[in-house]
Amino acid sequence: MQKYLLALLLAAPGLASAQSATSFTIKGKLGPLSAPAKVYLLRGMTVTDSATIKNGAFELKGTTEAPGMAELIMRRNGRLGSLYGQPGDRTRVYLEANPVLVTSPDSLTHATIAGGH
Repeated sequence: MQKYLLALLLAAPGLASAQSATSFTIKGKLGPLSAPAKVYLLRGMTVTDSATIKNGAFELKGTTEAPGMAELIMRRNGRLGSLYGQPGDRTRVYLEANPVLVTSPDSLTHATIAGGH
């Protein structure tokens, strides 16, 4: 019985860290775009966050249960509409503790992604 208790106590710190959320930050600069343009963050088929673009800049912050892929979608009119249909202006990013920087002269389609490795 003491061996099982000792094993459980030794494993507890590892289990606790496996369940903690990971904070992420995505910062972007998309040329001269401004409101009503917005960027949406999707995990799977769920919109988890959005940010209005101001003077080309946007920032998304949050937490995720586990690091992983996500998708950014930009809409110049600010309205997301349907997630189905045309691919549109989007790019993939990897959410993790390291900041992700998205830069482009005009759109997410032409964006350079730095960080998030």
